[in-house]
Amino acid sequence: MSSNDYIAPVLKKLTYNGALAVRHTVEFPHPDIPRLLNGSCSRIHTGLGKWTTIAAIGVENNIRASGLIEEFDAGPIWRPGQWERPWIVNVLNDLGMEVAHYLLAHWDEAHFDLRDLSGRGRR
Repeated sequence: MSSNDYIAPVLKKLTYNGALAVRHTVEFPHPDIPRLLNGSCSRIHTGLGKWTTIAAIGVENNIRASGLIEEFDAGPIWRPGQWERPWIVNVLNDLGMEVAHYLLAHWDEAHFDLRDLSGRGRR
């Protein structure tokens, strides 16, 4: 059994956009929270020409269903005119970090095995 045999089933569950967000976590780490999902990139990639909250939630749910993220309390935040409230973020767990490093190192051959949910080309 090679060291990457447990990563293959996880990759089969990920969509392209989910894998890209996981990869960006280690490629562009957030300065304060290194395991923050999608790192320091401003938005989760949801596909060409679309950006909605619902699409981003779908990408996060795909990553969560793959067992790669967990919630993390990053502490309270305060904005002028608002109450202090907790800042709960999604961070990669240990398996998620392993998958992220694998995707970063093997992106050229790995991204072809990811799920395609676009529906194009199916009959």
